[in-house]
Amino acid sequence: MNVVVRSTFRHILILAVLLSLLSCSEKITDNPHGNELPKTYLWLFPDSTIGVGISRQHLRWWGEDPDGVVKGYLFAFAITEARVDTVPSPDTLRYIWTTKNDTLIQFPLDTLFRLFTVYVRAVDNSFRDLPNQSIVRLSPSPYWDKNENGIFDGDDASLTDLPGAVDPVGAVQTFPIRNTRPTIAFAPNPNDPTIALKQPDTTYTSATFAWKGSDFDGDNTLASYRIALNDTSDPMRWVTIPIRDTVVTLFVPRVRSDGAGAEVEADLYGGRFLGRQFLGRVQGLRLDALNVLYVQVKDVAGEFSPAIRMPGTANHWYVKRPRGKLLMVRDDINYGGFADSIY
Repeated sequence: MNVVVRSTFRHILILAVLLSLLSCSEKITDNPHGNELPKTYLWLFPDSTIGVGISRQHLRWWGEDPDGVVKGYLFAFAITEARVDTVPSPDTLRYIWTTKNDTLIQFPLDTLFRLFTVYVRAVDNSFRDLPNQSIVRLSPSPYWDKNENGIFDGDDASLTDLPGAVDPVGAVQTFPIRNTRPTIAFAPNPNDPTIALKQPDTTYTSATFAWKGSDFDGDNTLASYRIALNDTSDPMRWVTIPIRDTVVTLFVPRVRSDGAGAEVEADLYGGRFLGRQFLGRVQGLRLDALNVLYVQVKDVAGEFSPAIRMPGTANHWYVKRPRGKLLMVRDDINYGGFADSIY
């Protein structure tokens, strides 16, 4: 009897399996799993808002794809009025295609403070390849903006496979950026670049000065220089000159210095002597007295560097009023020699 029961049970089990197989009309190969989109991460995971930083930032990111590999990234940044944590809708950003995971970026500041938002979106290997630094637009539909005019026209290429390969959320972070104050220094001595070129301790009413401004935000953010003689408290004494002029000459013609009192206006020239350009006049050159020249540089955000002065506090610059018509230049290391016996 036990044999009969086991045989009957076996037949029932086989019948159940056959019925189950016959009832399954779908095949696994007929229903492949759709492509899973990648996810993007920035290196920052702040537990609060990011503090104010400088305009030059090193940004890093990466992407993860659960069913493939990340092929590249869409990278963009924009000035925003407030902190942002999502991509705009519709997404009108100007993206740059890159295969890199980091960049050293210079946020363009034209004011003392700005909010910049960075957007990064990973793209998986179901997308075609693009040349690095290609401009990509996602609205109204994705395309490679070859002529970079923000309009789908000309030789621009449609990117129909991008929506199924790009991270729809992306990584977004807002950076509050404050302008960095520019700096300025007098030109180095060509015989010893470790020290600044010094003005002679005594000159007549002609003197040349050279300097160089710089800015951590980028030297392209420098806007202008300004100089003053002796008194920096009076705004009218400051003279603004173009950013190209880092070598200037102060010169007072004899027709002006002969009849002047204790102070005189000096003509201001930019560039080398033979190609010099008249830049205006600067007030307050003291005759038969000590003088100090002050220089500042201003950036596009309107911020000035600390003023530098020539000469330094340990030296002096004495300006003599010309009186005769003969100028002797002595380059004689043997003091008391032939030149001294004649003059």
